[in-house]
Amino acid sequence: MKTFDQMRERVERTKDDSDSALFFDLVLFGEMVTKVAAAGLIAAIEDDNERHRYSQVHRLVRADGIGEWASAIEDVLSGPSSQHLLGAAHTEQRELMQRLGTGTWQYEAIRQLHQVLTALDPSVNPLPNGDVTRAPIYSLCGRSGERACRPGLPRPPEYRFYAQFFQA
Repeated sequence: MKTFDQMRERVERTKDDSDSALFFDLVLFGEMVTKVAAAGLIAAIEDDNERHRYSQVHRLVRADGIGEWASAIEDVLSGPSSQHLLGAAHTEQRELMQRLGTGTWQYEAIRQLHQVLTALDPSVNPLPNGDVTRAPIYSLCGRSGERACRPGLPRPPEYRFYAQFFQA
């Protein structure tokens, strides 16, 4: 997809710039992935009498942050809307809801993203021991971006530390 390629190129270019530029471009990339995933999943909801697709779109039009987009993904994958997904989307639903154990690259990516979020906000709940699904990666990515934009967090020397986890 051309948009993803352009964003990867942008991240590659900012590696030579400042650590803060790289960090924020990586956060922006994560937000873009979250929004594209949410839009794709919502588009895969069939029209129904209860208007599940409309309610998700309505929610996102009025969203005030990336957290709403991540929450919409979780709702579409495991909430009432999941019963109205097109048959072709069931493969993606299974993949995103599949349990991942320690030792897999997906679990490691979620663990590292959780480390960034914990460093940005120590009050975050710990990652559960054992298996996790891929779905929380969108929530973690969104929350990391929101935490990073709060006043006072992070400080410039810390950008390189956080960026290394986003790049992994």
